[in-house]
Amino acid sequence: MISGRGRRKAVIPPPGNKTFALGLLVPLVAGPSAAGANEPGTPQRHDIELRLDPDGQRVVATDRFHHHGPGFLTFSLHPDLRPQAVRVAGEPTEVQPTRTGSTTRWRSVTPLPPGKHTVTIRYAGQPDAADPGLRITADGTALIGSAHWIPDLDSNRITYRLRIEHPPDYPVVAPGAAAKPSPEGVTVYRQEMPVTSASLLGGPYRVRTQLAATELPIATYLHADVTNQAPQLHRAAAEAVLRFSQRYGRYPHPRLAVVSSPGAEGLAFPGITYLSRRILPLPFVPERSLPHEILHNWWGNGVYRAPYSGNWTEGLTTFGADYRAAAERSSAAARTLRRQWLADYASYHDGADEQPLRSFQAPVNRTSRSLGYNKGAFLWIMLRDRIGRSAFEEGLRRFYEANVYQQASWQDLRRAFEAASGRDLMPFFGQWLDRAGAPRVRIDEVRRASEAIVLHLSQEAPAYRLRLPVVMDLTNGARIRRIIHFDQESQRFRFPLPDREIAAIRVDPNHRVFRELAPDERPPRLAGILTGRGEIGAVGLAPGTRSAEWRSAATGLAETLWGTQADIRRVGEEDTPEDWPSVILLPNDRLTAFAAQTATPQVRQPDWPQAAATRVQVVRPSATGETVALIGSDDPRSALQAIRALPHYGSYGWLAFDATGARLTKGRWPLAPGPLTWEATEAQASAP
Repeated sequence: MISGRGRRKAVIPPPGNKTFALGLLVPLVAGPSAAGANEPGTPQRHDIELRLDPDGQRVVATDRFHHHGPGFLTFSLHPDLRPQAVRVAGEPTEVQPTRTGSTTRWRSVTPLPPGKHTVTIRYAGQPDAADPGLRITADGTALIGSAHWIPDLDSNRITYRLRIEHPPDYPVVAPGAAAKPSPEGVTVYRQEMPVTSASLLGGPYRVRTQLAATELPIATYLHADVTNQAPQLHRAAAEAVLRFSQRYGRYPHPRLAVVSSPGAEGLAFPGITYLSRRILPLPFVPERSLPHEILHNWWGNGVYRAPYSGNWTEGLTTFGADYRAAAERSSAAARTLRRQWLADYASYHDGADEQPLRSFQAPVNRTSRSLGYNKGAFLWIMLRDRIGRSAFEEGLRRFYEANVYQQASWQDLRRAFEAASGRDLMPFFGQWLDRAGAPRVRIDEVRRASEAIVLHLSQEAPAYRLRLPVVMDLTNGARIRRIIHFDQESQRFRFPLPDREIAAIRVDPNHRVFRELAPDERPPRLAGILTGRGEIGAVGLAPGTRSAEWRSAATGLAETLWGTQADIRRVGEEDTPEDWPSVILLPNDRLTAFAAQTATPQVRQPDWPQAAATRVQVVRPSATGETVALIGSDDPRSALQAIRALPHYGSYGWLAFDATGARLTKGRWPLAPGPLTWEATEAQASAP
């Protein structure tokens, strides 16, 4: 018996499916019993029978498991799913909802007696098709584990047998080993190694399976319009699995599936990569997106994140996939990525609301992403520089071997690297995990003294313990490199340079240490607009863009960039740059004149393509630290098409789009020398 009111009616009639006949689920008291029990420390075993109706957008399921009394039976379900019947040891049991929100918590009305009980829950629902975590449509199904589509008993890990009835032309995929689907549309998955949750995907897919060089089955589940991507996805996936297996240890799952999503998701589950069909044809997918999600089979879906720990998986995956791929292309590509991460962090963090890395849980916005992904990846760059490549690689292998299929924390990572390096790494991890923000370092003085160069550095209190590369350029063209350990608020370093003339000193010139860029090091970029650090919603209309159509474009711009109403103002060339709003819409032939008012060494006119219908140039008015986006176009409709793409280009300083909104070119402004660069005057260079 079910008590209480839910979001939908308690009894859901059998769905009417136009394409196939649904068989009845096994009776509640029949069928195989759940194997295993929820003993303390052991995974909870589930035996699930599920009937999927994509046309009716409905699901009916039965879950069997063992539960230990005494005490109340409690479990959580997604609010769109409602128990229809609950039995304990074959007897009907009444449950009531006790809390409703992102999940509904159900509890038995009477407590269970002591002992081990077989529990059977039959539940059903018609999820909201707009919910990306629980979606059942003809174009695709996604039952994501975190959405609680299986009764959640507060178990940290589970194993399961999952039997799905589905249309024969609507393949389904879930983590675990799969039996061959029957012609009638029944597929069974068994997950015998513990996982944190279960997810089920399905759709009108065309399935293609190949064996990789490692004998791992790699399958693609793709919508018809992207099946031509299967060969390159197979090839890129096989290369990624081989590379990561050699680097960290064996691939932890029985197979790998690459699945196209009808939505905008990019997700990873144990043995499954789920990518939006919209991006699958793009060239960066096999090079960056796919390897990143595949590496999560080691970090996040092989070794699980402990619930009491911060999210270490995204930073480690970004380092292992994105950064190391850039480094394999060239040292210049890796340096550019490190510099971009520092600029991203500076754009999205202003000191007032900064959080420590350990607090990162999930990428809910650009600010949290720059913390968990970018600062998180930088930690591993700095650790490898500190303990050496060999100890670093050994530490990762130790960590994986000791924790695969287990939950692990930042503390477990630290211990693995301490064992591999023989060093106490508590101070290193402590400062980068538990301190918010980033160090602010500057050169206070450089002087010659007794056949040596003295470098005076300072940093804000309390001092970080920093390992800083120093490069000294001599007037004869020679270059001297040193590593210094800077752990005080003010510290002097002496470098013997007898009879040498110094031309310049650069501290951390290749950006190998995570730090806060000074304002004059930060190039103008769209991120400064997207963060809303300036006037949120403020849009200026220059002469030539003041019609009703342009006002409509300004309204769409404010909604796209900030999710707010537009504060529309008139702007002319007579207005000083200090008074400009965050974005100005203007005709293409006025773009140069407006940009010239803010000319600095960082800002020049790009070489615009001839077909550029909309041109975006980010400038920094000389007397302010804020950035302004100048958007030049002669057609408000073309401008709005381009504007809709801008949130994806936060790190860029200028872009050009054609009349359809397709990007033609993009570019970043160079970084200017900052407080960690010292250049000698002629007198200083040759001083005795």
